Amino acid sequence: MKRLLSALAGAVLASTIAQAQEVTIRLSSPNPASHPYTVGAQHFADAVAKATNGTVTVQIFPDNQLGSPQAVVQGVQLGTIDMGIVASAHLAPYNEQVAALDLPFLFDGREAAYDKLDGKLGELLNVGLAPKNIVVLTYFDGGFRNIFSKTGPIKTPGDLSGMKMRVINSPVTIDSMAAMGGTPVPLAWSELYPGLQQGVVVGGSTGITQIWSQKFFEVAKHVAMTKTVFTAGPLIISKRKFDMLTPEQQEAVMTAGREAATYQRDLAQTGEKELTKKLEQGGVTFNDVDLAAFRAAVQPVWDKYSDSFDEAVRNELTQK
Repeated sequence: MKRLLSALAGAVLASTIAQAQEVTIRLSSPNPASHPYTVGAQHFADAVAKATNGTVTVQIFPDNQLGSPQAVVQGVQLGTIDMGIVASAHLAPYNEQVAALDLPFLFDGREAAYDKLDGKLGELLNVGLAPKNIVVLTYFDGGFRNIFSKTGPIKTPGDLSGMKMRVINSPVTIDSMAAMGGTPVPLAWSELYPGLQQGVVVGGSTGITQIWSQKFFEVAKHVAMTKTVFTAGPLIISKRKFDMLTPEQQEAVMTAGREAATYQRDLAQTGEKELTKKLEQGGVTFNDVDLAAFRAAVQPVWDKYSDSFDEAVRNELTQK
């Protein structure tokens, strides 16, 4: 009987979707087509097309073709851009609670990050974005940010003294780099490579996949394995666009988002291991760091910002 009811429910859903109006969704990815973000976005697009019988089409625009991450978030908020993948820091201006994800050494590992982002912490952050017309479907894996530089190795906070390091224009991120000894220089993502070439900065903090895909290894050959921050990549959709979908299409989109996250996270982990080997073969050196010293250095950042988050968020941050 349960199988019959399930089959009937599926048939009704398929019939309802088949009768729905066709919708096209434009999705912006900040990285090239080969990057796990963009591959994950394509997996999402394929899953949506299948689940909606082709009534919802997701078009992927890689390499920031629709604008910078900041412009994409603003566009999603205004309803002029349908969807995007961005770093969580770019959502903080629309919900200051999201800045919690940029606290240094917040997660001990990937699985811990997934559990929190898919659980209550993620729910608390997402609820605060909905009134701003931003719906978070899931969080992609952007890897742990490590400090890379043109000079090295960097093993202690003292090694960063006087070094101009690119950071996202986020108060938490800026203060974290300063606490670790570096000189933070807020710089647009698109300006980082030429900034390294021209000496505007001598390094930055990003994931191994980005070091490869953006070719930073061509000008910066040292990577300190600080694993300072886990880069959560929210897959966001404009609420205005989301509300244009039928309830059945909305459910299909949300389910596809969860499926894409599982696929993308596995891809990110596997790909990072392979890229580390390729980077080493290309002359990049990876070194371990004095994690205790780095954690101690950024404690003032935790002390400064923790009280600015809601009590429920603070509880989630401190519970392992």
